[in-house]
Amino acid sequence: MPQTRSVQVEPLQTRYLPPMMELLMGEYRRQQEALPYLPAATVFSEVLQGRLLQLVQNGRGAVALGDGGFLGFLAGYPADGLFGHDRGVYSPLYGHSTIVAGRAEIYEILYAKAAALWVGENLLSHALTMYAYDRENVDHWFWRGFGMRCVDAVCPVTRPGEAQSRCPVRKLGVEDIPDIAQLHSEHNAFYRGSPIFMPNVWTEPCQELAHWMEQSNHHLWAAYQDQQAVAYMRIEPDGESFIAEHPSMMNITGAYVAPTHRGAGFGTALLDAIKNWLYRQGFCLLGVDYEGLNPQARGFWGRHFAPYTFSLTRRIDERIRNTDGGQH
Repeated sequence: MPQTRSVQVEPLQTRYLPPMMELLMGEYRRQQEALPYLPAATVFSEVLQGRLLQLVQNGRGAVALGDGGFLGFLAGYPADGLFGHDRGVYSPLYGHSTIVAGRAEIYEILYAKAAALWVGENLLSHALTMYAYDRENVDHWFWRGFGMRCVDAVCPVTRPGEAQSRCPVRKLGVEDIPDIAQLHSEHNAFYRGSPIFMPNVWTEPCQELAHWMEQSNHHLWAAYQDQQAVAYMRIEPDGESFIAEHPSMMNITGAYVAPTHRGAGFGTALLDAIKNWLYRQGFCLLGVDYEGLNPQARGFWGRHFAPYTFSLTRRIDERIRNTDGGQH
């Protein structure tokens, strides 16, 4: 395990790209060992190289060096209005990694340096995404003042069995959007309430959903009772990480069950219908991202999906600007 006095911290530089890539590929392989149905690491090599170069050129962060060579790095992109009016910084899944031995201490040193840079630029909201396999590492970030925000999870799309649902589920076209307009408005409002408190903006539901469905490979299902839609779920190719963008994977980006119909199997019926459709279309994986502080989402998705990333956040008290700590 490296000792603190032997660790040297330096700014991001392109000459460190090869060891940074090596660490990132090793990180992904360890997550794949935990979830073997994830795509092979080699398919992400090119995209990771490109994104890592952009991060080194445009991001803010540091690398750690020691007697044993390259120890790790931590970097992120500045972002406006990240969890509030103040600016912040986001370190994506490819924005940090360390060697395994002495990981906690290396991250402590890197975060102390990176956080000083970030707060010095008035970047007061800190967010980072990490692989879920290393629960000890996740726990260490809690001790650094971070809390759970989002979860990316995945499940394999397997051969469908016999349908167990007794409720009608059907795939919707644009002409069917009025069926779920009220549900969509309720869904939007749900996030603004307790305990989530996400200040999303209300939009006209039919226009928003029609615009969404016009985009390539966007699909929507609804579950009905007495000819009225009581739940819906939608999927698309895009997700929250480079893993979710793999062509073998589709991603759930919206789901809602009316409160009066929760616990009656409507969400599971929608999920089964989507997985059956994906299997027929040749997709191997289904992903979802959800707010960890949403108890309904946590309970439902946790039964059907395995997490592969966690996103954590920390909010720095803005009054630090008026002290010496915010002037460096």
